[in-house]
Amino acid sequence: MNAETRIAEQQGDVSGPRCPFCSAHWTQAMLDQYDAMVDPNGCACCGSAGVIQHVEGHREPAQRAVPTADLCCESCGNPIFRAPGSL
Repeated sequence: MNAETRIAEQQGDVSGPRCPFCSAHWTQAMLDQYDAMVDPNGCACCGSAGVIQHVEGHREPAQRAVPTADLCCESCGNPIFRAPGSL
């Protein structure tokens, strides 16, 4: 468990996903990598691109590259999700 996780728990911020191995909270970088792995063209505010009708003035998200590295916990280093094509 890293210092960021301990501080968050002390402040009562215990929402969001946790590592199945060490129970540490996911960092923002881990969440961003997960989003890119699951839907590289998705929109953070609305979901998958092209599935939802956006409000007027909405900007389409820039296409992100699909990560080639596994999503690993930043606290313990264990892999949580395999990168596409890494099997």
